[in-house]
Amino acid sequence: MITWTFFFVSVIAACVHRYSGNHQKCTITFLLLGSVTLWMREDWEQMPHIFSADTQLVIWTVLQAIFAGIAFYVRDIPVEDSHKV
Repeated sequence: MITWTFFFVSVIAACVHRYSGNHQKCTITFLLLGSVTLWMREDWEQMPHIFSADTQLVIWTVLQAIFAGIAFYVRDIPVEDSHKV
């Protein structure tokens, strides 16, 4: 369930970042972090970590949703053109 939630949030975040101005680096970064967490899940107990693999995947999911929310919120804020005289 956690894995499907992560990928569902990833798809929504990718759409939001695309709509908000092509900030795709955030989505790719979190997909990479989540993929590495899922890939290392089998050997997770043998390596020292602060959180379990599931907890870490939840953290990546929440952070990805927060970044998508921020990108959606700031999409309409105009950026001043510093080249105007």
